[in-house]
Amino acid sequence: MEKTTEGLKQAAQSANESAISMKETANGIKRITTATQGVFDHAKEANDIAGNGAEILHVAKNQMAFISTSTKKTNELMQQLSSKMTDIKAMTEMITAFTDQTNLLALNAAIEAARASEHGKGFAVVAEEVRKLAEQSKYSAAQIVELVVDIESDTKQVVSAVGEDSKNVQKGVYVIDEATKSFGTISQHVSKMTDQLEDISATAEQLSGSASEVTKLVSTIANGMDSLSNYTEVVLQSVNEQSASMQAVNTVVSQDLCAQAENLKKLTQRFNTGQ
Repeated sequence: MEKTTEGLKQAAQSANESAISMKETANGIKRITTATQGVFDHAKEANDIAGNGAEILHVAKNQMAFISTSTKKTNELMQQLSSKMTDIKAMTEMITAFTDQTNLLALNAAIEAARASEHGKGFAVVAEEVRKLAEQSKYSAAQIVELVVDIESDTKQVVSAVGEDSKNVQKGVYVIDEATKSFGTISQHVSKMTDQLEDISATAEQLSGSASEVTKLVSTIANGMDSLSNYTEVVLQSVNEQSASMQAVNTVVSQDLCAQAENLKKLTQRFNTGQ
């Protein structure tokens, strides 16, 4: 009985220690749940940021596409302008040739007017005016050619710059596409991680609830073991008291039996002597 009581005490102590351990485990699971929720919130925020970044890149790509279209149109217009400048240059060269021919004709007319003496004076004046107009036209044509050459030079520079801008725009579109892909990949991984964290959080909450229930059960068992141990001690004490009482009774009974046996022996001896 004493061994049983000692075993119950040890079992109660083990149950109490188990209850404490389960309580610590439950608290640890709660901390894990809280930490998991924090990571989940950060992951969700990162996913939102990635989504916003992808939207911004999408807008930037549309703007780059618009710039690319405008650049192409500008390049086409500059090519057309360059072609027209070439046409103007050809026309001015024709005007220059025409003025040279007109100047030569005016010179011949002046010579013929000089030969005509008095009768050719009026014609000589007209020829001189024609020559002056031809010279002025030639000078104006030369200025136009110079302007056209300058415009062609500027146009070539603009076309070159527009070409570089177009290349840069294409590079920018490529970079934006790659960045968009990267944001998309990040968003996918974060979404998967978020789903996993949701599962972990749900599992942790279930574990926390289960641990709490187990803790309550272990505490109940520990309390029951304590009560049973105390009850066993009471029973053991009662048994010991009963055992002591039985021993006392046995002693008294044994003494009485011995006295009666002795008396009976004496009576028997007397009876035998009397015969």
